[in-house]
Amino acid sequence: MAAQTAGRTSPAARWATWWRERDPGLAATRRAGRTAIVMPALFALCSEVFHSSTMASFAAFGSFSMLLLVDFSGSMVKRLRAQAGLAVAWAVLICLVALVARLTWLAVVTTVLVGFVVLFSGVVSSLLGCGDDCVARLDRVLEIVLVRGIPDGDRDGGRGRCCRFGH
Repeated sequence: MAAQTAGRTSPAARWATWWRERDPGLAATRRAGRTAIVMPALFALCSEVFHSSTMASFAAFGSFSMLLLVDFSGSMVKRLRAQAGLAVAWAVLICLVALVARLTWLAVVTTVLVGFVVLFSGVVSSLLGCGDDCVARLDRVLEIVLVRGIPDGDRDGGRGRCCRFGH
């Protein structure tokens, strides 16, 4: 009887082996865990403490895209530097949209140009290419912002919180 149980593995051990085969180093699991903790916390903070549903939406979107969709490799310092660069890119795009939002034709031209630059940034550098999904999604948000005219304080506050608390 003991020989039969010695050859068997427990369901937990099989599950762990299966999980590690599909996610070596558990990188995706760690990203998903961070997102599952930070995103609802920022949403609750912005909606319940600051009483701003718009800021909560931007904070949730920002934390989701910065924590789950972006995968920078390398040492911790290199990853932090890349995340900081991505936060700066977001800040620049938000400032840009604030400047061009008044004229529709300028907003459309700017969105097309930013979209082009973001999509082809991976050709210049693989590090720039890692964050292009995240910035491209921000570019789509910029289109929505141009149409809806979200107040600056809500938009910038939500984005800033995801950059500060998301790491």
